Amino acid sequence: MTIKVLHDFICIKEPTHATQTSFGLVLLADKEATFACPVVGVGPGTVDERGNELTTGGIQAGDVVHLPKEVISGATKTKIDGETFLFIKPPQVLAWERP
Repeated sequence: MTIKVLHDFICIKEPTHATQTSFGLVLLADKEATFACPVVGVGPGTVDERGNELTTGGIQAGDVVHLPKEVISGATKTKIDGETFLFIKPPQVLAWERP
């Protein structure tokens, strides 16, 4: 499976300790304030209406991003091959690390 991410979106795997109800609500069982999520893909960037370049700030596939639980709960989600992936924007990332 190959995900081709567009614009300045970042595709991450949903945290394993997140569960989803039958109504689609994501419940985060952990009481942590932030979650570490592996990055699956990163878009090439885009240009806003003023011509300013929007990038992903150096984040690459294979990195780990740290996000608040509010971002995970409100992110755009898709399911591919039984795995759930989230699409977020760079300003939502609190920190990232390269393992």
